[in-house]
Amino acid sequence: SVIEAGDRTSVSWRRRGGGGRPRRLSLWLVGREEATYQRGTNTTTSTELFHESQLFETEVRQMMPAGRCSLDVPVEAVPTFEGENNRLLWFVVVVADVPGRPDVRDRYEITIVAQGEGRS
Repeated sequence: SVIEAGDRTSVSWRRRGGGGRPRRLSLWLVGREEATYQRGTNTTTSTELFHESQLFETEVRQMMPAGRCSLDVPVEAVPTFEGENNRLLWFVVVVADVPGRPDVRDRYEITIVAQGEGRS
């Protein structure tokens, strides 16, 4: 989905299957830069987080199977960008802490545009 910098929207979730009972559920807005470059004959991609903000967190089991929370995109958010060697990407990341199992960490890519560019 396309969201303008400075806008507010909502994010909803619904758990479908999966083992274990999560102890904690959290949602995050994450911005990541990827840079691809040549090092000798090898191509390397480095990544760097440039934004991370928590949207929601709960330890109340009844709130984990499904819900909705606000997603406030910062006014100063840099727009999504895909160049030849560099990319600026945004994700909503869902993290479920499940005792005795690896944490669930699902990410959903979103597109952020500059203010005024998302409306026709």
